[in-house]
Amino acid sequence: MTVIKKNKKNKGRFEEELTKLNIKFFPSYANFSFIESSHDNAKKMSETLLKNGILVRQLDSYNLPHCLRITIGTMEDMQKTIAVLKGIA
Repeated sequence: MTVIKKNKKNKGRFEEELTKLNIKFFPSYANFSFIESSHDNAKKMSETLLKNGILVRQLDSYNLPHCLRITIGTMEDMQKTIAVLKGIA
């Protein structure tokens, strides 16, 4: 399976889990998920994920402090990310 196909599959599963957690995201064709929340919740998610070894990008520099960019990784990476988000949501 090519990297592109793996990323697409992992992203699809990741975004299914985001939907179950009622976390809003915007569809894209890129290798990341673009999540929208409140500024405070985006900051909390970012900080909690970082404490668990998961680096995401809060989009303050794009004047979108209420949004996160989460790059798609391996299935294991994405499962860990969802597990941490479940603890927040």
